[in-house]
Amino acid sequence: MKIRRAEKTASVEEFEGKKVVVLLYSVDSNCLEGVGRHLGSGSLTRLEDLELKSPVLELSGNATSENCLFIPEKASTGIKSDASLTHLIMAIKPISKYCSFEVQVLDSKGIPRRFKVTNFGSVSRLRSIQAILPLKLEEGWNRVAVDLNHICKTAYKTTVSKVLKIQLNGGMRIRRVLLADSPYSDESLAKG
Repeated sequence: MKIRRAEKTASVEEFEGKKVVVLLYSVDSNCLEGVGRHLGSGSLTRLEDLELKSPVLELSGNATSENCLFIPEKASTGIKSDASLTHLIMAIKPISKYCSFEVQVLDSKGIPRRFKVTNFGSVSRLRSIQAILPLKLEEGWNRVAVDLNHICKTAYKTTVSKVLKIQLNGGMRIRRVLLADSPYSDESLAKG
């Protein structure tokens, strides 16, 4: 069975023992359904990527919350998914010098935490509710896999009980954003 984009409610797909919820898949014509956007000085375009030979989203502008996509569209609802889905897996391509994304979670103590992942610097910083983590991206397409539970355990000695929001900031092309119960390779997700 092929992975299908989750409905607006972000239902969990299970196949071959893998639990996955696809939050954004640029190949789908309705890929922005349930995805919010704030475009200050930037733009959002769906275009054909020459390297992938398929449609992707291009989010231009600076890599701040001035130009961003956020999942879900209404942050108050949170992402409706299984609590075991704590691996964020994305296919992104930097189109400017700086790229960043943020993930908001609710931890096992009921405290909201925010993880900002950026290539602005090379040092991790920890605050009471926010961890800023370095990101190294290569030129071209990158597979970014983030173990949110590991970050929460390392930084705060807690676990993730719910993923609340994912925000992708300007300066990147986006092919796919998903949550999974393990850091599956692209090949294993494409089988079936």
